[in-house]
Amino acid sequence: MQVTEGPFGPARLREQIPAGTVEAMYRRKCDATVDFSALAVETLDLYECERTGTRFWRPERLAGDEAFYQQLSRKWPNYYHDWRWEYGPALKQLRPTDRLLEVGCGRGTFLRHTQGRVREAAGLELNREAIADKVTDWPVLCMDIASLAAAKPASYDVVCSYQVLEHVVDPAGFLRDCLACLRPGGRLIVSTPDPENDILRAREDAFDLPPHHMNHFTLDSYRRIAELLGVRLLNVARAPVDPWGTRPPGTRSTDGLKATWRRNARNLVNRMRGKRGPTLMVTLGA
Repeated sequence: MQVTEGPFGPARLREQIPAGTVEAMYRRKCDATVDFSALAVETLDLYECERTGTRFWRPERLAGDEAFYQQLSRKWPNYYHDWRWEYGPALKQLRPTDRLLEVGCGRGTFLRHTQGRVREAAGLELNREAIADKVTDWPVLCMDIASLAAAKPASYDVVCSYQVLEHVVDPAGFLRDCLACLRPGGRLIVSTPDPENDILRAREDAFDLPPHHMNHFTLDSYRRIAELLGVRLLNVARAPVDPWGTRPPGTRSTDGLKATWRRNARNLVNRMRGKRGPTLMVTLGA
């Protein structure tokens, strides 16, 4: 079996998908142009890390560049979401004295919701079009986390990153740099797609494949990553299959009592059947 060196150690080949199949999936989903032939890639190879169970795609050059993400933000409505499920449980973990950093903040939607909740906040984003269209008063810098970790180590009480880790080629380096930015006792909040979700497990969503997503993380892989990095897994949250209670602070539900009760009942049944929502969120700390 083919073996390669992955971000967290040795890994074995688990699956291959023809490049043309994935190109067609992007065209069907949002008419996005993906041309792997320009990269001299015929198959997308999925490896599984022996040490952590993390799965990742190779070759590395599959990863999307700034132009790719600018294309998606134009082709897919609300690509930079106004509200994500994970924002709710993440906001509950914040303290008024916190200094917060969001890595891969997009237009700064989550940062906008932290205004008045934390002492200070900033964001990092590599898509300059998103920065130009930011919706927060907090500063957003066009800088990667490695550069900031070198310039301002141990500067933040909370570092958060939502739906970003799955995009990066070196998630181990990314997590180490995020942890390096934390003060003693700080928390790292990370959310990624849950590969145990039915749609993602079946490879039905183009966005869960390269050039968009390069990694897949389960709860078990997060546990093993935490041990490898010498930190603790402080908190775990899973999105419900049928999201509820995910409205931005200060907004009212338009659902009636019966509709809310039915949604909650459906989610309870889904959990009992082992069904998973689309997102997994973990909090790591020293």
